[in-house]
Amino acid sequence: MKTIAAVVALLVICSGCSATPAQPAPVRSAASASATAVSATSAQTSPAATLPDGVWMKTLTKADLKAFNVDVSTKEMQWAPDDTLVIVLKLTGRAWTQFANYNGGPQRPGDGGTCSYDTADNLVLTSPNGGSFSYSWHIAGGRLTLRMLAVPPRSSGDLAVVRMMSEGEWERATP
Repeated sequence: MKTIAAVVALLVICSGCSATPAQPAPVRSAASASATAVSATSAQTSPAATLPDGVWMKTLTKADLKAFNVDVSTKEMQWAPDDTLVIVLKLTGRAWTQFANYNGGPQRPGDGGTCSYDTADNLVLTSPNGGSFSYSWHIAGGRLTLRMLAVPPRSSGDLAVVRMMSEGEWERATP
């Protein structure tokens, strides 16, 4: 259980920063297929494109466990009785926090850390719990899409859990 809790905390790290732009035009990072996970020291301080402050959410289901090759049960991961987990990602300034409704209860913080950008405007999420991950990102309408960079198409173990908790489409939860 401690390993799963650590993985869940690390996953929260990967679940980024975001918000919708003032205009409806799509915004995206300039991710390259060869990008690698970056350390916080390689992040720039004034990127051209950044995610504005905001709150985003998504709901994980059993289908996500299979899609991301996560070999852990919803019970072990403390999902709600209906086998879902609602994840909320909050971005404020250069900080991010990820929340989840563990065991179907109220939203509780899972992880958080700093949010920065690399020289290609890719999102870099870093957690004091360990780990720094780089993401391409795209905002269109009320949806944010995050894709972890420099990972194999099919992951396993802790990386698979982090990807499941952070990648994919997020819906804007605040205006």
